[in-house]
Amino acid sequence: MDDNTRWLASNTLRQIMAEEQMPSLVTALKDYLSPETYKNDFNRFNDCYSLIWKCAQSMPYPAFYQAWHQQEKVKTGE
Repeated sequence: MDDNTRWLASNTLRQIMAEEQMPSLVTALKDYLSPETYKNDFNRFNDCYSLIWKCAQSMPYPAFYQAWHQQEKVKTGE
């Protein structure tokens, strides 16, 4: 996916995203907020950051916290 297509997709998603979709989005995109992504693909990093920031502003803190740490629970078997 080229940068323009990804930007259009993330912009559209920000506008139409339903509240119940936000936890899954946070869980799916949080790994893109890495120093490696920042260095090698800043546009992807920025698009993911923007979407996660939108979720963080819209979700209650406990729901955001649980979504952020969801993958870690799966890895540790909790």
